[in-house]
Amino acid sequence: MNLRGLFRIAMYLAVAVGPVLVQPASATPGGAELGRDSVLAGLLREALGNRPELVQAQATVNADLARVPQARALPDPVLSLGIQNDGFKGLQIGEMETSYWSIAVAQTFPWYGKRGLRARAQSLGAKQTEADLERARLSVQAEVERGYLDLLLVRDQIRILGTLEVLWIQAEGLSRSRYETGEGAQSDFLRAQLERSRLQQQRWALVAEERRRLAVLNRSVGRPLGRPIPTAMSLGDMADPSLPDSSSAEAAVEAGSPELRRARRAAELSGALVSLAR
Repeated sequence: MNLRGLFRIAMYLAVAVGPVLVQPASATPGGAELGRDSVLAGLLREALGNRPELVQAQATVNADLARVPQARALPDPVLSLGIQNDGFKGLQIGEMETSYWSIAVAQTFPWYGKRGLRARAQSLGAKQTEADLERARLSVQAEVERGYLDLLLVRDQIRILGTLEVLWIQAEGLSRSRYETGEGAQSDFLRAQLERSRLQQQRWALVAEERRRLAVLNRSVGRPLGRPIPTAMSLGDMADPSLPDSSSAEAAVEAGSPELRRARRAAELSGALVSLAR
């Protein structure tokens, strides 16, 4: 291949791959699904176990669930001990009619149905905190998946940049040989060197971006920021997500939305509190 043909190939790849350096390549229809990536699955398990907001939300759920049997229980019984004595020099119990001691036990019994309504109200409040826990889990999962895809994207960009560097190294060597033998122009050799310098600057920028996205992903998982994360999958190996029709998508969102479940439990809780007040 001559120098001009090699230049054309390198420039064509630079133009064709340029958008890929900004956006991920379209996935093949038969590619692997994101959820089957073992690296991502391990990161998600680690994040769900390390994130402090999830631990806090789980503790809140456990505390609210523990209050449900307490709301159904009877009030504590009251034991009262008393003594009345005439005089200050000694006990007159048994000697004076107005001197005596007393023991009283009291137990409050709520009106019929109040205990059940209190327990139902507390249970609905616990279900609201469970919805908050589910929202926190979904948020952590989305944050980790987003950070993982960003890391895969920048590493794909670095690999593509390496392909371009190989082509321009070949172009530089060929242009040097042609220039030394007097068959080529010096501008071709300088152009190849210039393109290699530009690619080197792009590589430095991508390496810095990779470190930043690695730190973001480690922070999302709950790891030290500089801990390496080896990845074997590429964005080009992933399958396109299957989008359902509008009706099924709306039904899936309504069935899986923690915010909607929390709003429904809040409405039920308001009704239970109104019934309890009546």
